[in-house]
Amino acid sequence: TMIENDLIVARPDAGEGRKGTLIPGGYKYYQLTRKAAKQLGVPSSRTKPPAPGSFDKHLAILWYCCMGKRRLNLLEQRNIHTLFAAEDDLFVQAPEGPYCIELEGNHRVFRVIVPGLTARESYHTNQFKQHLDTAMSHPVLTRWIQARRLAYAFLVSNDDQRKTLHSQLKNQGYFDTVHCEVVTVPTHQTLDTLIGSKPKPAKKKQCSKTKLSANH
Repeated sequence: TMIENDLIVARPDAGEGRKGTLIPGGYKYYQLTRKAAKQLGVPSSRTKPPAPGSFDKHLAILWYCCMGKRRLNLLEQRNIHTLFAAEDDLFVQAPEGPYCIELEGNHRVFRVIVPGLTARESYHTNQFKQHLDTAMSHPVLTRWIQARRLAYAFLVSNDDQRKTLHSQLKNQGYFDTVHCEVVTVPTHQTLDTLIGSKPKPAKKKQCSKTKLSANH
């Protein structure tokens, strides 16, 4: 899914004459065609319209990767397996879900948790405990977590929720053993507001083979 308005998005299928779907704020989102998915080397499932409720999840991850202070790339499952299996030939497949990697600095891998942007904070912490218990059952992932090379990012829809969830994670002692981040991201309803509050980047950022920048 790709979005444009004040955001410029370079689409591999831009010349195919497809019509975008309008969302609040005058933005449009586009689905990849089969041709574009093949060009990018991504699963053909990316050509299907997002299921109800999943659009905001995709938008949240896109925002986290491209609109923060650092650059991240979304990883495919095959990338995750290759990355972790390089340290252990007997590595068992990592738990499925969205993972991102820092392109600069520590090059940490983040397991992104978006259980529901309007979910209660207790739901986030319960989901996190399940994710962490599963990850800690893998010897390789355990080493990555302990070394803070595998981290966790919680994406929530407002600052009040971010502060509450951050406090809960801190009070439960997670920050002592695991690198965690809690980040406010937009939904399709709040995208325009959050874009308007972001400083305009000085140059384009490369993100998962899609260029995302702001008009000046």
